[in-house]
Amino acid sequence: MAEKKPVSFRFPEPLITKLKARAEEEGVTVTELISRFSQQGLDGSVQERLAVLEQKVSTSTVPASSIATGAMSAGAGKSLSLAQGIETDGLDGFLSQDDWYQQLVQLKQRQEQLIQQVRQFRRANEEIADLSRRIAWLEVQAPV
Repeated sequence: MAEKKPVSFRFPEPLITKLKARAEEEGVTVTELISRFSQQGLDGSVQERLAVLEQKVSTSTVPASSIATGAMSAGAGKSLSLAQGIETDGLDGFLSQDDWYQQLVQLKQRQEQLIQQVRQFRRANEEIADLSRRIAWLEVQAPV
């Protein structure tokens, strides 16, 4: 194990409060929590972590609800990355575990909305096709 050295940092009060609460929940010290979060941040870029999150979202069993809105606004034939829905406000683009989970839930909700919109679109297309068939049949049957 690497030698530990004392270091002093200045954090905003709300962050300190969140860190203390999380450390208490997890039964670790704030120092240990900060070390773990720092290591996670150094282990990969934001894009790499978002790619991992995308993979987890696509294979998750959490009800999908929300990629729909974003994908529908992206336009037909265009794909929308889940990462486009992630907000990275806060501390230099880093999100807490709770924030990541909330983002995941929001993305799943948007995905479910898109799925519902796609289903509605398919039903509308089926109705249009059915009406077109009826019109064609009536045109053939109409007296000349």
